[in-house]
Order: sequence, then C-alpha cells, then structure tokens
Amino acid sequence: MNIDIKDVAEKINSADAILIGASNGLSITEGIHLFANNHTFQTLFGDYQKKYGLPNLLYGMMGKWPTEQERWGFWSRLVEHFYNNYEPSETMKDLRYIVGDKNYFVVTSNGEQHFEKSGF
Repeated sequence: MNIDIKDVAEKINSADAILIGASNGLSITEGIHLFANNHTFQTLFGDYQKKYGLPNLLYGMMGKWPTEQERWGFWSRLVEHFYNNYEPSETMKDLRYIVGDKNYFVVTSNGEQHFEKSGF
C-alpha cells in the first residue's frame, strides 16, 4: 500500500471534521507501555519488581497487593509520573497542530487523559 502524504494532507484540509482513534499504540508512543519491562518501568517500579516480582505495569494495575498501602503506593507513583508530571510529547503536539481549528472527536481507550492535557 502506497500512501502519498500529500493526499492525506489534502483530505485533512478538506474535511469538515476529524475523527481521531487512539489506543495502546499511542500510549506506547507516549511512554506508557503496559506490557514492557523497559527502562521507564525499571526506573519507576524496580523496587516493586524486586519485592513482588512485578513484571510490568499491567500486573501492578491488575494485581492483588498484600496491603492497601502497597496497592495505593503503586498507583500513586503511577499517577504522579504518567499524569501529574505529564508534558505533551512531540507526537501529541504534532497531532494537535494537524487538527488545528477543525471540529474533531476523539475515540480512545486510553485513560491517562493525555489528550486533554495536550489541548484537545
């Protein structure tokens, strides 16, 4: 499949509105990889991995914790990093630029509110 970027740009420019669909792939681009044991996970949750064998974010989000304190400790760190300290990435800035002043609607399964925090 050959896609000419000029054709895509023309379609966006002539559209009355834009529908944006986003899922886990965008989150991964934003640095939230639920399934990875990557550098970010190691930096933020290496202590949880050592103590509980936590392999990735998803296990921490869905796992059974020995105490409420441990569960909320995990969640507070997750929210602090991926929500409270979030700054729009170049990907989100570019997407916002492409949409411009057009009417748009976002359909997403991502719950971290990066669209809202990026001006959508």
